[in-house]
Amino acid sequence: MKAVPITQLPEEYKAWVVRTHREFGVAVPVDNDIQIAEKFSGARLWNEKMQIDGISMNLLLLTSHRENLRLEFSVICSQFVDPGEGGSNRELLRNKPQEWWERWRSLLGNKYYEKSVHGLLGELVIYLILLKRGDSPHWTGASRSSVDFFTPFNDYEVKSTISRYESNVQISGQFQLDRITDRPLSLILCRFEPSIEGLCVNDLVDKLIEQGVDRHELESELADLGFEEGSLARNRCYKLHEIRHYNVDENFPGITLKSFKDERLPERVKHISYTIDLTGIPYDVWSM
Repeated sequence: MKAVPITQLPEEYKAWVVRTHREFGVAVPVDNDIQIAEKFSGARLWNEKMQIDGISMNLLLLTSHRENLRLEFSVICSQFVDPGEGGSNRELLRNKPQEWWERWRSLLGNKYYEKSVHGLLGELVIYLILLKRGDSPHWTGASRSSVDFFTPFNDYEVKSTISRYESNVQISGQFQLDRITDRPLSLILCRFEPSIEGLCVNDLVDKLIEQGVDRHELESELADLGFEEGSLARNRCYKLHEIRHYNVDENFPGITLKSFKDERLPERVKHISYTIDLTGIPYDVWSM
């Protein structure tokens, strides 16, 4: 990374123009405990510890890879490094960089994208339960496998909802409820509610590591899913109201290759997505 100081700023409000092999932008020094990794609409806010002029520091970087929008991005960069009246803007970056990010993202975004935190929480909750049971689960994570967990005894597909009353689940693909092994297949529905307290991704990560999950492998999977360490979404809390376990057997409604003649999709049909209403289907209740 190359860093060139912005000499027009006062010494107490240092900032640099930076360039990596793929991105360009600006950086300011922040406290060592600041950790953040956010992306939105071609921009990225992240931190990196590095040395400048022999001094080690934690830098907060605002960067972009979109060279065709350099002029437009420079306007945001100018505001980013501007100390503000009495240093108020720099103080916000040093103490609450997430707040600065949320303000700009809400202002510039014509479509506010929210990560499906509860969907990930559901998978991590089941991961923890299976580990505590001693079932030796393998989480497929970001690999886009047909199911979320393989164990020596059972395979599991996990769905999550924040609906208080409906029990609809979206099935993506003709293989998601197809038994691809000789093991039984289960579908699990986790019902969450957004809350100011409860479960969050970071809490579950700590619990999984306590159960022996390799931190590096877990963080790698989370990063591939868009939840890298420092992401705001990892602190968002939800209350877990219930966990329903369904056996996917011959009586369970679903569409698989066996639903079609000669177990082949009709010509030119490449993918199937459908919704199942689980109301009235027998289930048993799991708990953490």
